[in-house]
Amino acid sequence: MTEDRYYLEKKLMWNIKCLLLYIKNLNNNLNLAESFNMLIWCSCKISNYYQFWSVNITALECPFNVTTFKYCKQACANQCSHNHSLFHFPVLFVDSVILSVFSASRKSFGSAWYASHQGYTTQRDMTLQKNTPVVTPALTVHFHRLLMFITHEYMLCSYVLFKHRHHELFFTHLFNVNYIDLRQAKLDIMPTSIIISQIISQYLAYHICLMDSYKKEYTREKDVKHRCQVNRLAKYSKQSYTELQMQTIQQEQSILTRQHFSNLLLSNYGKPMQTIFNDPIHGHIELHPLLVKIIDTPQFQRLRHLKQLGTKYLVYPGASHTRFEHSIGVAYLAGRLVKNLLVNQPELNITNQDILCVQIAALCHDLGYGPFSHLFHGMFIPEVQPVNYWQQFSIDSFHYKKKKKSLHEEASVQMFHCMRKKNGLDKEMEQYGLNLDEDILFIEELIKGYKTSDNQWSMKGRTEDKSFLYEIVANKLNGVDVDKWDYFARDCHHLGIPKGFDHQRLLKSARVCKVVQRNHICFRDKVADNVYDMFHTRYTLHRQALQHKIGYIIDVKIKDALVLADDKLMPDCKISDTIYDMLAYTNLTDHIFDQILNQSDSNPDLAEAKGILNDIVNRRLPKFVGEARLMEKQKDRLNKQPDKATTIAMYQEKLRAHWREMINKYKIPLNAEDFDIYVLDMGFGEVGKEPMENVHFYSKNEPNKAFKMEKYQVSRLKPKKFNEFLVRVYYSKTDASYQEVQQKAEEWFHAWCEKNDFIESKSSDDSGKEGWTVGKPSQIHQPSLGKIFNDPIHGHIELHPLLVKIIDTPQFQRLRHIKQLGGTHLVYPGASHTRFEHSLGMAYLAGCIIKVLQEEQQRDLETIKQDLIDDKDILCVQIAALCYNLGHGPFSHLYEKLHREVLKREADGSSGNGQQKDQSEEFRSEKWKVTSFWMFLDIVEKDAELKQKLNENDLLFINELIEGVDTADPKWPAKGRTEDKAFLYEIVINKWNGIDVHRWDYFARDCHHLCIPNSVDHQHLLKSARVCEVDGRKHICFRDKVADNVYDMFKTQYTLYSQAYMHKIVKINEKKIIDALLEAKDKLPKIAPIAISKLQDDIKSKIQRITGASSDTHEDDENSTLREMKEFAKLTDHIFEEILYSTDVELEGARKKLEDVVKRRLPKCVGEARLKKKDKLTDKKALNQALQDNWKKAVIEWNKLHPTVFLDKKDFSTEVIQLDCTHSTGKNPIDNVYFYRKRNPTKAFKIKKYEISSLLPEEFTEYVGRVYYTKNSDEEEKDAKECFDWWRRDKCEILVCDKEGNKHLITGDCPSLDDCCVKEIHSCEVRRGFWYLYEGRYYNEPEYLLDLEKKTYCSPAAWGSNAPALSLKNVRK
Repeated sequence: MTEDRYYLEKKLMWNIKCLLLYIKNLNNNLNLAESFNMLIWCSCKISNYYQFWSVNITALECPFNVTTFKYCKQACANQCSHNHSLFHFPVLFVDSVILSVFSASRKSFGSAWYASHQGYTTQRDMTLQKNTPVVTPALTVHFHRLLMFITHEYMLCSYVLFKHRHHELFFTHLFNVNYIDLRQAKLDIMPTSIIISQIISQYLAYHICLMDSYKKEYTREKDVKHRCQVNRLAKYSKQSYTELQMQTIQQEQSILTRQHFSNLLLSNYGKPMQTIFNDPIHGHIELHPLLVKIIDTPQFQRLRHLKQLGTKYLVYPGASHTRFEHSIGVAYLAGRLVKNLLVNQPELNITNQDILCVQIAALCHDLGYGPFSHLFHGMFIPEVQPVNYWQQFSIDSFHYKKKKKSLHEEASVQMFHCMRKKNGLDKEMEQYGLNLDEDILFIEELIKGYKTSDNQWSMKGRTEDKSFLYEIVANKLNGVDVDKWDYFARDCHHLGIPKGFDHQRLLKSARVCKVVQRNHICFRDKVADNVYDMFHTRYTLHRQALQHKIGYIIDVKIKDALVLADDKLMPDCKISDTIYDMLAYTNLTDHIFDQILNQSDSNPDLAEAKGILNDIVNRRLPKFVGEARLMEKQKDRLNKQPDKATTIAMYQEKLRAHWREMINKYKIPLNAEDFDIYVLDMGFGEVGKEPMENVHFYSKNEPNKAFKMEKYQVSRLKPKKFNEFLVRVYYSKTDASYQEVQQKAEEWFHAWCEKNDFIESKSSDDSGKEGWTVGKPSQIHQPSLGKIFNDPIHGHIELHPLLVKIIDTPQFQRLRHIKQLGGTHLVYPGASHTRFEHSLGMAYLAGCIIKVLQEEQQRDLETIKQDLIDDKDILCVQIAALCYNLGHGPFSHLYEKLHREVLKREADGSSGNGQQKDQSEEFRSEKWKVTSFWMFLDIVEKDAELKQKLNENDLLFINELIEGVDTADPKWPAKGRTEDKAFLYEIVINKWNGIDVHRWDYFARDCHHLCIPNSVDHQHLLKSARVCEVDGRKHICFRDKVADNVYDMFKTQYTLYSQAYMHKIVKINEKKIIDALLEAKDKLPKIAPIAISKLQDDIKSKIQRITGASSDTHEDDENSTLREMKEFAKLTDHIFEEILYSTDVELEGARKKLEDVVKRRLPKCVGEARLKKKDKLTDKKALNQALQDNWKKAVIEWNKLHPTVFLDKKDFSTEVIQLDCTHSTGKNPIDNVYFYRKRNPTKAFKIKKYEISSLLPEEFTEYVGRVYYTKNSDEEEKDAKECFDWWRRDKCEILVCDKEGNKHLITGDCPSLDDCCVKEIHSCEVRRGFWYLYEGRYYNEPEYLLDLEKKTYCSPAAWGSNAPALSLKNVRK
């Protein structure tokens, strides 16, 4: 069966189902005396598609009456009870009704039934085919009555057969809707004629297609009569189809306004086009168009600038993911869970509105979060506004956990209302069938979350029988919900923490069961351990990351800074007052950190807040002394308090008082005021509750019976308690004094814990001692250890203490706010990772490979360690890798493009040759690399240890590593190291063959976050690396068996560029952002790029000061380069929000461009095509110019060919992108790679052609041309795409004529001639291109190829056919 036939049959069956919704309320008198030929034809052809089971026709040979009809139903019921096919019942019943109606005249109708089932029954009279009746156009008038009759009988029979699962599954599978939903639907009666006329027109369209495919069955002479009948039927059908089309087009709008009908029409058979998101956790996920409309609003896009884990990115480099991607993930999981329940339990009566509402609530449940997520609502707001108008929504008024959750959930509801009103979403929701009165209320209730175990049902959005829907997004009953499933998986993924449970297992086993006369979501008994694992994962995340000892104190400090800046940062209102104004709240994101930090020194009001944030950036934080568990009896007191946050604060004061008292009592040489004590709770879930207490399960044998797990059914290796309170002590001074008191403080802390009634003490040996002294500090020198970072790509990585010094500087911390992939995060939700984590990864890999090289050389020569690689080399290589990205501006390479655009505009306006020469040099330079080295020198200049460690050659060496040196240059170009260490220049940036740690890290990291498969294993290459001599110079070579890995590496590069970096929407967004920055450059001078020549001059001065070659020891504060670089250091991705949320009139133009990005008002990509590079066109610029000129000509020609089309060539823009599967453009990536063999590891060689795969591309570089169009209307966009398709096909043209001489010019594929003024092709003239003509519609064979050698074809015989053509297709040669 062809795709078109399947489509039309599916459409016909769908509309029969739609009719069923209206038939129930109609009382039309059906005239059963009318002829049923068309019904036979239709039902039999449809039943042929599905599996057919015949019934005993001999028992039905009587006139139609009630008895016969009852027998039909019983026969169907008996047949369904013994068979398990999904489609048995409906087909049986259709055929039973037909037989019962027509049994009185079996000769004329029964034979048709037999003939139509050829190939499906075991006994039949083949001669009955000759008696097949012909459908006449007159019968179409009454066809709607037959459809009404048959659907009405479906409903009658459902009451008899409802208990049979076959019938339930038929409606669920075929129509994606439960039968109960159809039966209970409350709809207004629409004019039946409108529905019927649409159904008949769709049936006739199906019939036309069907006739064309059946014509070939009547090719023999004895079937000539049947062929004529079929042709006549097809002709009548086409006429009726055209008339009915014209009749229904005018009334189509009134049909779609019916809420329930339009919802079913769009969400089932007419399923709307889904948008696919590439998520690093769930893979490729589809979301409903209404959800996409919500995502493309400024209120939702704001979540891109709110980090999921708040300030934890300052501790975990990988914790840069945002609320945006988390919300999309929760919406996806919510849809999967509720649809899973629908499929497994159709009796739950889950409607499409239910599914959509649950997904909307899941998508919007985090809209109300403020800067740094939980910090804002959980710490800042309660301190500055202990009482606010949202208090009424809180269950436990000041409980830290409850309060923060209540605040953000209520804020989410308020933001949801704001989003609806500001973006006109109510109209969109109505279009997709939502009832605003009840569904909006339902969404609000889902976002806020309510306990479904309350005795009295208080929800208004849905009735009590759908209580389980309230347990999907925010489950207040037992905490098992999709919100946790997503954030557990996502946080573990980005933090590099193992996830201890599989949410897919829980999702698949979820089922609704009755618990105390109310529906709740339960799980299979065998996944009980998985539920425990889920709550244990929560504890692990909180223990290791969310409540990390350093992360927690950073939260406290940022909260203090926000409190100080509350009434000083914004001129119009307090920061805390924005929670009452959703428009102002929309502008409040994590950017507030930079707003305070980058305040001018002349603003004394914010000096203290700025100082706190400066301490955080410079890692001048309170030092962690120790932590202990609160004693069990004290914890019980906390649990009994109604206001736990206040009680925690009370215990903090008691512990601080006890700390001071004990220090004074024992005369400890410490100042008690220099220490802060905090109490925080940690556990599996709700404080003091066993996590499984409210979780119910079902067994395989009794899937509808819910029960709780008994103790003997659960592993004994579970903790006895599931919550604890931690007491943490910090030394509050941020100067170097802690080094002196560190040992004293730690020893005193342990002694204090043992003598404290509030703290659990494992040892009671010293409990009776009255005296106690602090030991003297140990004099043993302990070497400084490197710091361990938890990286999601490389795991736990350890870096040298000097590298950590560099990391803990403002210049390096700035990289936390610069995204690795620039504007790609606006297309790929997971692309939120930063240059900070990439830099750490590069430094780690650089250290790994240089150690591998060192170890390999030691096997050959014992003295090589001293002569070839020393510790200073290792340190310099790692520093260069770490500082490689320091000079990147906002959106990474996007800022470099901005610099080039500025230079280009200045060059266009310049006149002097000398100035043009300087600009040309600037244009060729990679400015960000120069800036990186300048910022590195600025760090060294301010750090005495680094200054002492590195000499002038080391500084030059690091600069050359960052810039990159061509190690194949015959004349050795480097100055930092001698020629015998050439291989060191191939580690960070390898200009020889492109295999370096920079690519290894960003390939692995970007694929990880973009959810793109990574074809290369960099560890395989790294472990096989070895230094060998090539042409008298040492280079890094690899084992011969990893040659294919080199190809895989560059294949990954091609994939990343084609799918992500050069994505068509990414390029449009980046162009918009560059235009906005250019427009804002004059108003915000910090955006303007700094001249490279000025930086290079200043670099020389810095090196002289560092090495002592200059008498000046400090940089002049009046230095213009220094002032400009200080401004540059404040420039991060937050410039996007600064412009977007600005109210400055001078920034209006730039702001509108960014609003276009946020609201997705972007040019549309009409199409793209691979270009052939001509000899004269040697670069992308020349190719783009040629493409632009060629396209403009094509638009003019297209308008001439189509007088009713008015495309304006000014509305188009073109772009050429280069995609490389190699390091050097156009060359084989393996040309400059040398290998060694296992038997002779010191001898390097190039791999032979016969030693590598022959399944490799012939070319390794390609150019792609794209055409963009500023969309004015859907119709114009369609015309533009047709024009591009025509142009891409080399402007194909063919002039066709019918028998009467009517002509029509065709410029593209034509599956049917319905829209042409010719109905059949009897002659044609090929003007351009190659064409296939087909005798049948929709490209049904036979086919005939036409080319330009014989341009004119006067008759079908000229192209080798005996019949005219009914469809045609253009093909490439």
